[in-house]
Amino acid sequence: MRLSLACSAVLALFLNACSMGAADGPEKLVGKEAPDFKLALLAGGEVELSKLEGKNVVLLDFWATWCGPCRQVMPALLEVSNEYKAKGVRYLAVNLREDNEKISAYLKSANLDIEVPLDKNGEIAKLYQVRGIPTMAIVDKKGIIRDVHVGASPNIKAELKKTLDKILAE
Repeated sequence: MRLSLACSAVLALFLNACSMGAADGPEKLVGKEAPDFKLALLAGGEVELSKLEGKNVVLLDFWATWCGPCRQVMPALLEVSNEYKAKGVRYLAVNLREDNEKISAYLKSANLDIEVPLDKNGEIAKLYQVRGIPTMAIVDKKGIIRDVHVGASPNIKAELKKTLDKILAE
């Protein structure tokens, strides 16, 4: 009887955790106003999301240098954002809680020229309900989150282009 109760409790906790992840993740922000932020940039200066409204579709990519899947998708995100740059797409690779030297060394070794806002304490990631990285939110020119991708998809370029084409056609 005691074993049965323990198994039931573990199963209930597991099912609750699974449903919480789906209901409380960043996907529930789709269709809502993107939380505003102002962050220092790795290269100097700062970026404020609300100041990009009306000008840019923004790809917010939450990542860290130690994250293999993040490193895997970044070149694809950069390629797509460069392809769509003339249409007003801006790629912001929001680094989570790492020091500037480590980030700079990684970007140099990977030959990536990316705009990197610094979320030093993870507060912006919390606003976007990031539970794991990579997490990417696509914010339209009106400041609305239009799509969220969690994890590294082998089809990220095609998925991203399809979403951007839809947003830009509106």
